[in-house]
This record gives sequence, structure tokens and C-alpha cells, in this order.
Amino acid sequence: MTDGNTHAALAITRSLGKAGHWIAVGERNQKSLAGVSKYCAERFRYTSPTMSLTKAVEELASEVKRRNIDLLIPVADKTLLPVMEFQKEYFDQVKVPFPDYHTILRATEKFELFELARDCEVPIPRTVFVEEPSEEFISCCAELEFPVVIKPARSLFRENDRVVTTGVNYANSIAEVRSFIKRNVYLREHPFLIQERIIGPGMGYFVLLVAGEPIAEFSHRRIREKPPSGGVSVYSESIPVRPDMREYALRLLRALNWSGVAMVEFKLDQRTNTPTLMEINGRFWGSLQLAIDSGIDFPELLVESVNGGLVGTGKAECGEHHRWRWLLGDIDNLLLRCLKPERELSLPPGFPSRARSALNFLKSFWAPDLKYDVLKKDDLRPFMFELRSYLADLIR
Repeated sequence: MTDGNTHAALAITRSLGKAGHWIAVGERNQKSLAGVSKYCAERFRYTSPTMSLTKAVEELASEVKRRNIDLLIPVADKTLLPVMEFQKEYFDQVKVPFPDYHTILRATEKFELFELARDCEVPIPRTVFVEEPSEEFISCCAELEFPVVIKPARSLFRENDRVVTTGVNYANSIAEVRSFIKRNVYLREHPFLIQERIIGPGMGYFVLLVAGEPIAEFSHRRIREKPPSGGVSVYSESIPVRPDMREYALRLLRALNWSGVAMVEFKLDQRTNTPTLMEINGRFWGSLQLAIDSGIDFPELLVESVNGGLVGTGKAECGEHHRWRWLLGDIDNLLLRCLKPERELSLPPGFPSRARSALNFLKSFWAPDLKYDVLKKDDLRPFMFELRSYLADLIR
């Protein structure tokens, strides 16, 4: 498994380790979040694709071959895309349980994804597709309701021999859109989207598809994110799978001929109570531990599906109800909310005040059915590793 510092990697390691599988965890450093887990059998280092894509692929292929690995799980997009792109050249001797490179690219390339969504009649935000900045697209922006979100067409792209990640930004007027594009070299040279900002909670539909059929399904609602305006989930809860969200997600995934795990992310538009598409993550997701704690063990089910042990339709509900918390991420959320000026946070209307945010944070310690992401009594070393890194960052 790659990307050992991700929370998804830790959840996969714990899941498959408990099931008796032998696991080697790789990262750019020898120690990592998943690598220090007691369920990790061996650790190894490889060059990050953000430093050298070629070295990353060659070193991973060497580690796989040296250990005679049966199954390779790339966890983060920055590793998944290069592995799938060079699968035939470097990884033909190992099972990689994901769709082919071009299918994953279609799901992650936002121009194609949102055009596909329109064809499949899946709700999307009002969107302006920008091939290159011009006064014509500026006039189109006037038709949108501000604030808007500026999104690169891809969340990562290749620059020479390395993978470069991108991000989203918010604008409250056409003047801010112009100013941001002027300051951002990437947007002046690559396609991007401008979308109306959807106000409402983030919701995720998670699924394992085999031959177009859902083997396992799960859904959650985001309660808090880092940064507070929207980003990585730090506090969530499992919810029953909404039929409309399920239908929209399966339309898209079946149109892509998807096979394997996927997360389809929506925002629940508070004006219409409609799930509105945000993106597809064609890999394991950050809050994976919530699904496992709720009784739907996606990593183990994926391994079973690779070995031909699963057919037919599995669970359509979320299993047990739980709340899930990434404690240090939740602390970051509170610090950002209380210490950073509000004008820099791009908070949506109706966002809780600083006092209410602090109270909600404290009340979370006594929430019923609460499960922690990294902090587990039977496997404490990952939390201690993360805490040391967190404190070192604060000191710096």
C-alpha cells in the first residue's frame, strides 16, 4: 500500500491486518501514520510523485517485485494516477483493484465529469466552463449568483516529471474573479470552472461496484471540515443512503463503466433539498474508518471481490449509526475559526459564530456513538505518531 501518511491508508491497514493479511506500507519517509500501526508488517520508502513521477513508479515497481506482492493499493490520487497510467509497463504482475487509467481520468477531470453529469441528468451547480480567460467568460459570470467557486479542471496535473496539486478558491464578485485569475499562473494557462457556491451540508455516497452492481454502500454527512469553509472532513456521521443520491451516483458510475470503490461527493442544496454533485473520488476516502466502524468493511470487501468471492447486491443501508471524529483535524478547525479573521475564511451564510463553534467542539466529546479516526485503544502508536508531528508543526 502507498501513501502511508493518509488516514485512508491507516484504515485499510487496520482492516486488512485484522483480517490476517500481510501488509507493507510505503511513504516518502520510513515512518508514517499507517506504517507505525501494529497491523503493518513492513515499511518501505519511495520517492513521492510530487518530486519525481518516474522515480516513484520505478521504485514502487521494484518494491512490489522484490516482495512478490499479490495486491497493490495506491491510496492517494497523486500515486493512483501514475500507477494506473504505467500499469502495463511496470505493474502487470500484480493486481491493482481499480479501473483503467482513462476511466479514472474521466472521473477526475472536472470538465468531462460535469458534462457527463448534465447528460445523465444529475444536478450540478450552475457552471461556466473556461477554456482560457477572456472578456466573454467574464460576461458569462455575471449570470451566476455570487459567491462562486473557482475550480481547476484537474485537482492535479503533470509538470515535467512531477505531479502538482491544485486547489479551489472563492470569489464574491467579478472583480475578485479577475483579480484571482491575474494572480494565478495555473488558471491563465489551463482550463477551469466557475461554479455557483452551493450552501448546505456535504454528503458522500460510497460504494463498491462489481460488474456495475453495488456490492456494498454507505453514506455520511459532514458536520465540520478543515478549513471551516469546506475541505477535509473532520467530524461526520453515518446516515441512511438517500435514494435520490444513490440514483445520481450510480448513473454516473455506470456511465463510466466503473468497477471497484468510489466516493461520489454531493452538497445538499438547502434551497431545494437536492443533492448536487461536487466530485468523484475514484479511490478510498479520508473518512473510511467511519464506514468500517459502522459495519461496512470496504477494504476487506474489495479484497474479496478481487478474489472472486463477491457477487450480487450487498447492503444498501449504512449499518450502525456512528459519529466519526479526526481529533487533531477538529482542533485545527476550531483554531482556524477562532483565530483567523472571518474575511479570510470565506464562510457560507449562517455559519456558527466563534462562541457557538467552540461550544459545538466541546459538546462533541460527549456525543453518543462517537468513534475516533486515528485514536484507537488497541492501536495507539498511530495517534502518538500524529500527535508528535502535530506538536512539532505548532512549534515551527
